[in-house]
Amino acid sequence: SSSCKQLAMADEFGPLGGRSLGFLGCGTINVALVRGILRHGAKDGELAPKFPLVVSPRNAEKAAALVQEFGEQYVKIAADNQALIDGSEVVVVGLTPPLVPEVLPQLKFRSGQRMINVVATCSNDQMAELTEGAVAPGSIVKIIPLPCFAHGKGVVSFFPDTSVQALSFLRTVSPCVGVKTVDQMRTLTTAGALMGPYYQYLATSCKFLTDNGVDPEVAAAYLGDLLLGVAHDSAGASTPQRFTDLVEEQTPGGINLQMVQHLQSTGAYDELYKGMGGVLERLNKAAAQK
Repeated sequence: SSSCKQLAMADEFGPLGGRSLGFLGCGTINVALVRGILRHGAKDGELAPKFPLVVSPRNAEKAAALVQEFGEQYVKIAADNQALIDGSEVVVVGLTPPLVPEVLPQLKFRSGQRMINVVATCSNDQMAELTEGAVAPGSIVKIIPLPCFAHGKGVVSFFPDTSVQALSFLRTVSPCVGVKTVDQMRTLTTAGALMGPYYQYLATSCKFLTDNGVDPEVAAAYLGDLLLGVAHDSAGASTPQRFTDLVEEQTPGGINLQMVQHLQSTGAYDELYKGMGGVLERLNKAAAQK
């Protein structure tokens, strides 16, 4: 059965604790993972990985910053990408999507090596094919973290959901939510695309405040912490009804309800829904490519 197959996948991957981790790619997400692990994760005991964490030399400035922040006891820069693969039991692939088919086939992975797939547009099966089968799909766990992981915040989605033991170390840093199917993982990934629009929402709101006489420093400080506090009330939601309830709590005739109704009348929320659909369409097309 599929559930038995998923359980076998999780068992094949095994827990992260005690394993050496190499981070292929030194972009925003992999850097956030390293920082989150070292700032907020366990550094000893069964759940801790083997230190130092090995990082890619590709972005020399970011890699050097990690070594400077945490020291060589916890972070080591690999001589090159192949040296990173050779020295890691688990490889965290955080390359940009265009680089994945260019870089992975050039590297020699070991049979039975494990991988954490952080590339939103690449499936575990596609990753396995690019290693010429050295890393089996059952030895790959897909995760979607966001940059706020560096601060021990946010949530990490992962597939398959039976890999919870494998990701127990990451759960010491941030909540993790598993899904049962690849299709569900792709759909959940579309929610990660709300990060950029959220920041643009803040930028537009900040421009309005400054255009209307508020000092830029005051506007930025107020908006950043205001929306952080607002988001706190939605954290830990157990059902979709929680979000509806928060909307319905807005005071009748008040300024919050006025803004909701204005955005509804302009079709802004409908466009948000369509935008998520466009992201999902892109992810589905990428998954269909061989």
